[in-house]
Amino acid sequence: MLTRHRLAEGGILSDSVVNIPIKSVGAVAQADIDGDGDLDLFIGGGAYPGKYPESSNSAIYLHNGPRFVPDISNTKALLGLGIVNGAVWSDLDADGYPELITAGHWQPVRIFKNQKGILKNATKEMGLDGFTGLWNSVQVGDVNGDGRIDLVAGNWGLNSLYSSTPRKPLNLVFGDINQDGTNELIESDYNAGVLVPVRTFKDLADPMPFLYSRFKSFRQFSRASVAQVIGDTQAKARLLTVQTLYSCVYINEGNQFRTVNLPDAVQWAPTHGIVVEDFDGDGFEDMFLAQNFFPIREQGERLDASRGVLLKGHGTENFTVLESGRSGVKLVGDQRSAVSGDFDRDGMSDLVVTQNNGKTALFINQGQGIGVRVIVQGSAGNPHGIGTVLRLKYHDGMGPARQITGSSGYHSQGSSVQVLHATRPVESVWVQKPDGKILAHEVKRDTHEVRITY
Repeated sequence: MLTRHRLAEGGILSDSVVNIPIKSVGAVAQADIDGDGDLDLFIGGGAYPGKYPESSNSAIYLHNGPRFVPDISNTKALLGLGIVNGAVWSDLDADGYPELITAGHWQPVRIFKNQKGILKNATKEMGLDGFTGLWNSVQVGDVNGDGRIDLVAGNWGLNSLYSSTPRKPLNLVFGDINQDGTNELIESDYNAGVLVPVRTFKDLADPMPFLYSRFKSFRQFSRASVAQVIGDTQAKARLLTVQTLYSCVYINEGNQFRTVNLPDAVQWAPTHGIVVEDFDGDGFEDMFLAQNFFPIREQGERLDASRGVLLKGHGTENFTVLESGRSGVKLVGDQRSAVSGDFDRDGMSDLVVTQNNGKTALFINQGQGIGVRVIVQGSAGNPHGIGTVLRLKYHDGMGPARQITGSSGYHSQGSSVQVLHATRPVESVWVQKPDGKILAHEVKRDTHEVRITY
């Protein structure tokens, strides 16, 4: 059951808006999918209990009056989507219908083209099909300032047992091999063209005790292929492969995306929360990445090499890593969601980071560059203008594009109030509405807050 909570004068009002027949929910993202002016829902499937890496089905729900109704046609297009850890909607072709972008384990970052309310998988034609990964999150932002929305994707990184040989694919054989109703997992590698297990005998024999009778010595097991390990249950097993563990930026080149790996310091730990924001007020988009992962299986070391990474942008596809002493961000916990917002209304974006089994951290921006706070008042069905794209317009060009999103990064949603920083006198705020129409809102001199109503 999906419940809506609303803050009222007398307290918090709650009501159920849709009954979700999904065993496990991953990411949730909202947007005006069908172009009728109100916000619809994508609900991504999470890992199915006891069946990892299998997942619950994902679904689309359309807003219909006070409730949401299943979109059966589009839900069919999402069959086999897998575990969805991150999702965001963005109108990549400016036709008034937002595309769905998803990230999850054992799959590529996927793009579903929205053709007047009908979703079509366009991952291959957009150039992303070969980049299967252990993706945790995805965010949108104009990182190179060309006005096109790029993608930032958080992966597992190159500092774990999975990435001792980062150029080789990671393989997982899984299935109910033990016939106990749950999936057994066999992490594997190729040796002389044969798929062999990489875990110790004990690691595999604990969930599959029949191996004690199948192998008479450790030497015999060390020479066994995966096929010999699982024996007659091969028909119950499936194989998944990961091609990359790099967290990266996908640069939007119009008809396709081009991959650019983020700096080495980003690859030291898994990335979850992602924020694209101009933190230092220089007119270029920066980036913050929430990292680490503590709940590791036995015999493994927790992945804790990151203190949270702040990247300074230069209006290109390249970023500079800011050390903790310079950035002011030093987190030692298991970081997860991250969002930005101007919490003290001083015209500079602040940062909030949650930590698994730890305190939520608020970082107040102490910079000097005061930006223009842009507040959008949309229609009754979309009061915060989710899906709106904003840019500052100068007499000789425009600043980077910033989108108001209905989800961001990993299991979070940033502020709808955007802070845009000017590099020279501003003429207007360029606005692309959720329906694709363009308008301009004049900005008077020394203005630090603009309200746009449509």
